[in-house]
Amino acid sequence: MPRLSSLAYTLLIPTLTVACQTTVNLTEGTATNTQVSTGDTSPDDSGTLDPQTTGDCAPGDEGCPCYGNGTCNDGLVCNGQVLCEPLPGNTTGDSTSTTGTTGTTGTTGTTGTTGTTGNTTVVTTGDTSSTTSDTTGSTSDDTTSGVDPGCGDVPDDMVCIPADSFEMGTSLNIFQDFEVSPFEKPAHMVTLTQTYWMDQNEVTVEDYAVCWALQVCELPMQGQGYNWGVANKEKHPINGVNWYQAKAYCEWKGKRLPTEAEWELAARGTDGRMYPWGDAKPTCEHVVSDSCSTSGTQVVGSRPLGASPYGLLDMGGNVIEWCADYFKDDYYYQSPAVDPKGPADGTKRSARSFMPPLYDINIAALGRATYRAGYSPLLQDVNPAVMGIRCAQTAP
Repeated sequence: MPRLSSLAYTLLIPTLTVACQTTVNLTEGTATNTQVSTGDTSPDDSGTLDPQTTGDCAPGDEGCPCYGNGTCNDGLVCNGQVLCEPLPGNTTGDSTSTTGTTGTTGTTGTTGTTGTTGNTTVVTTGDTSSTTSDTTGSTSDDTTSGVDPGCGDVPDDMVCIPADSFEMGTSLNIFQDFEVSPFEKPAHMVTLTQTYWMDQNEVTVEDYAVCWALQVCELPMQGQGYNWGVANKEKHPINGVNWYQAKAYCEWKGKRLPTEAEWELAARGTDGRMYPWGDAKPTCEHVVSDSCSTSGTQVVGSRPLGASPYGLLDMGGNVIEWCADYFKDDYYYQSPAVDPKGPADGTKRSARSFMPPLYDINIAALGRATYRAGYSPLLQDVNPAVMGIRCAQTAP
């Protein structure tokens, strides 16, 4: 703790009534001492007190008359009233001026003024009959690095994806011996400026059933290939839902559909991988697909080897997941570099997470984290049994 100046120290103890009293008035970094005598203290024509002294006020001391040659003791200067006062911006005695962010504050009485000397703040009021002080210091900078506000209290069923920059899309023509869709091109850098949460798993039948029971969500499609109302499929992903039903469910949960950019970052991370699990060719240990001789969907999260860098599951299979954006084939050629939210309008909505059941295609052909497509929000141009939901939420 830095030593207090002799001036500040005098503010920490009661001041006795003596023949020579000093009231310190520091304003705007300057010091003005008014000598109060036990004799005549009537103001002169200038409105200031007549500098008279009586008693034992030694020349050269603080608050006392200057020496005859206009000088004072060390650390003091002679002011216009021929009284000795501290150098402005400095402390007196054997203390040096304070630096940094440490301040010393004293408060007394009922009225007074505030001033600063150097980086030390001194407040004197009234008759200085009592004083208190508080010294605080800080060496840290309040600025933060980056724009990530932090993950916050992430819900148990969600995963945090910190704000970050990543390569979205790809410029490859061939990957794993299969042609890359032109919709995935070109590769371009994207920055998401807000941390967000995403459901670790796709929305299940039992999840959706609660919303329906409360008469918030509409019935999904039923019948062959659909999971609604089928025994032992409560923990399978809900399917047969259109874009509006998916949006309504997420909003009922206090969430929303993810943007394409949010979905892709959550699926592939920032290292440029092509699949959620890396660049290795997918196997039936990574994904749920009819190509793996599975019968339709499987319990969500049943392929942990297919987890994304953030731990999200089934980002490459089980069902296709609706996104919030409108869809245009060539959107990547005009996409903003920061927080893209898709085209301003359109007739289709974007969807992600391919290699769904009922698509009998080699599992290496689809399932890339970069793969994208768009469908009618009312399921008029896609098999409804492959469409499901995953929600997102901006971190508070």
